[in-house]
Amino acid sequence: MKDKYKFVGLFYLWMFIGIPISLIWKFLGMNTDSTLSKVIINVLCESLIFLVSFIVYRKEVIKDFKEFVKTKKVFSEIVKIYICVLVVNISASIIMNGLADIVNVNLTGSDNNNLVQKYLLRAPILMAMGIVLIGPFYEEVIMRLGLEKGIKNKKVFAVFSGLIFGIIHVVDSIFILTMLPLIGLLIDYIFSLNKSKLFTTTCIITVLSLVSVSIVVYLSYLNISVDIKEAIYSISYIAMGGYFALMYLKYKNIFYTIVPHMIVNTIATIFLFFI
Repeated sequence: MKDKYKFVGLFYLWMFIGIPISLIWKFLGMNTDSTLSKVIINVLCESLIFLVSFIVYRKEVIKDFKEFVKTKKVFSEIVKIYICVLVVNISASIIMNGLADIVNVNLTGSDNNNLVQKYLLRAPILMAMGIVLIGPFYEEVIMRLGLEKGIKNKKVFAVFSGLIFGIIHVVDSIFILTMLPLIGLLIDYIFSLNKSKLFTTTCIITVLSLVSVSIVVYLSYLNISVDIKEAIYSISYIAMGGYFALMYLKYKNIFYTIVPHMIVNTIATIFLFFI
C-alpha cells in the first residue's frame, strides 16, 4: 500500500505542481503570460519533480545506476532498445496515418509538439535541459519504477504505463488525469482478488463502462469536444510508453528506459529546433 501512495502522490505532484508555482510567480509580480515566464515556470516545476522523485526512490535509482554502469554490454543493449523504439514509432505512425485518412484528419503536428517548439525557440538552453535531461528521468522514475511498484499485475502495469503516459501528453483535463492512475490501481486490485475469471472480467468491464460514461457526461457537461487529431497523436506516446514498460519489466533497471528516452528526446529536440 505504501508503494501505491508514493506513486499516486508523485503523479499528482507532477500533474498539479504548476498551479502553486504559477501563483507564487504571479505573487512575486512576474508576468505569467510571457513565453519566457512559461518556460521558466515549466523548468522550475520539472526540476522540483526531478528532485522529489529522486528523493522518494533514491535507493532504487542509486542501486540501478551502479548496476547499469558496471554492465559490460550496456551500450549494445541501449542501441537495441533505441532501434526497437524507432520500429515502435514507425509502426505507430503507420497506424496514425491510416486512422487519419479514415476520419479525414490532417496530421500537421500535435499541440504538444507545437508548444514545445515555440518554447524551444524562445529559450533553447532551458528547454533542452528540461526535455533531454530532467524530463526523461522523472517521467521514467514515476511511470515505470513507481507505477510498477504500485501495480503488482505485470500486464495491468504495462497497459496503464503506456496508456497514462500517452494520455498525459495530449489531454489537459484535470478530471481525466486524476482518474487514470486510480483506475489502474483499481483494476490491479480486482485482479488480485481470489475470484473466478468471470467475476474479474465482469468487474473490470463494469469499472471501464462506468468510467467511460462518467467521462462522456463530464465532457458533455463542460461542452468539451474530443480533439480527434490529438487522440490519434496519443497512439505514438502510448506505444512508446508501453514499450518502455516492457523494457523495464525485462531489465528491472530504470536506466534501460531513462537513457533511451533521453536519446529519443534529444533527437526530437534537434529536429524541432532546426526544422
